[in-house]
Amino acid sequence: MQALSEQLLFTTTRIEGNTANGVSIGTGFFFDYKERLFLITNKHVVKNVVSGYFSMVRSCVSNGIEEPIIGSKVSIRFTESNFIGHPDQNIDVTVMNTSNLINQMVATGNPLYRKSVSEALIPTASDYDKFISPIEDVVFVGYPNGLFDTKNNLPIIRRGVTASPCYYNFDGNKIFLIDASVFPGSSGSPVLFIMPEHIQINPEKPI
Repeated sequence: MQALSEQLLFTTTRIEGNTANGVSIGTGFFFDYKERLFLITNKHVVKNVVSGYFSMVRSCVSNGIEEPIIGSKVSIRFTESNFIGHPDQNIDVTVMNTSNLINQMVATGNPLYRKSVSEALIPTASDYDKFISPIEDVVFVGYPNGLFDTKNNLPIIRRGVTASPCYYNFDGNKIFLIDASVFPGSSGSPVLFIMPEHIQINPEKPI
């Protein structure tokens, strides 16, 4: 499990929630920050959810190396109250601290395989100066239209391109645009610049 593209498959999860008006489906991704593991998605994905779940795969140890059990599925329940939204109502981002829930799963004999992104993957000012151009290829990982590999419990990876320079605030806002085929269900997907395959994202860490 060394290739970045394969590791990315385990940084995201499909989010499904029940509301008074129906079902909400989206994407979340795991972010490692200060020894805690957070699930990040969009506010509208979990808005008014009274009963929802996201799923992860189990892990096993093979020849001393932790590996995912492909096709396995462990569902973790949540409601909207488990998330804390960004205080700016114009920023559609919300987070859930999953550390305790996942530790409880491990304690009951259900170790979960997880990868996460972290601050180390956020480009620095030096990265922008040296490596990042106005037009960059990007990938995003998620569940467009709720679609995914149901047998292997894996998301779908798609490509796009930056449609505005990411180092300039588009129209005065701290955003940039991408040109990609994005469908409902992809909300909450991480968007990443394409990186060399030898780079590793965060491995499993104690939380």
